[in-house]
Amino acid sequence: MRKTAIALLALLLSAQTPQLSPAPGTQVHLVYRWGFNTEAEKPGPGTGTTTIDLLGPTPDGGVTVAATDWAWNTVRPRQTNVCILYANGRINCAQAPHALSAVQLTILPLLAKGVWANLHAGSASTWEQRYSVTAAVLPAATGQPFLSNPYTWDFVYTFKAQGAISGGGGAVLITSTGTFTQEGGYFRGSGQQKIAYDPAAGIPIAISDVRTHVPQRSVYSNDSVQAKLVSAGS
Repeated sequence: MRKTAIALLALLLSAQTPQLSPAPGTQVHLVYRWGFNTEAEKPGPGTGTTTIDLLGPTPDGGVTVAATDWAWNTVRPRQTNVCILYANGRINCAQAPHALSAVQLTILPLLAKGVWANLHAGSASTWEQRYSVTAAVLPAATGQPFLSNPYTWDFVYTFKAQGAISGGGGAVLITSTGTFTQEGGYFRGSGQQKIAYDPAAGIPIAISDVRTHVPQRSVYSNDSVQAKLVSAGS
């Protein structure tokens, strides 16, 4: 499993990855290159970039984040989603359009500091993370219009540290598996992730994420997301 996970991330880590060293209290600006149901490293249909800005703290202890997808070969970016990210990975998209793209759903929870607290403390190599996402996470994707409205989804994921990645510039391999369930609804699913995490920067620098949905969203039962950090600053 560990060798397979490293192989899946090897291509994403093949180029030098920027380091993040934001000054305290400043805005953080991240750019990820992604592929949805295709490889992120091959520009074409199903690929693009996502910019994520951490805009500052909220009174209830969260951080305001603004995420914008730009799909390959399009003139304009998609509508920016503004949400609140909390330390344990919880996300609340109370501001219209109340949405998260599949790519943003993969990346944003992994930017939460609390997700990595056990890893940084050295207290556990395996840990469970529970968080909720309140958003339209499947907006119109299944042909069911009500999914364009925000719902709360409960996520339960188990993370496992697999050790340093050879040639990864200090990154460590993290694998995770878990489930997500729509509160008050019948949609649910499971996920498997391989994450190259940079402990010094405190952010994931490469992600491979496969999610299985029940009931199926299309003729395919799985969605896959690849993402690689290509720019970081403040």
